Amino acid sequence: MRDKKIHAFAKTRVARFKNEQGQQITWALHQIIDICPALEDDIGDIAEIYSRHFNNIDAYKAFEVLS
Repeated sequence: MRDKKIHAFAKTRVARFKNEQGQQITWALHQIIDICPALEDDIGDIAEIYSRHFNNIDAYKAFEVLS
């Protein structure tokens, strides 16, 4: 249930805008790599705690053991 809720929420967070050159920019979730427990017990129903961008996800996966 938790993973479905996270994926559904993430899909709603797409952002589209034009940059200074007039180009259309879209920010959207590509993949959830890992979900870790929150440090606080009371963060509400859904909260964005941390996000990260990877230039080379394959290198990260080879280096970091994911749960």
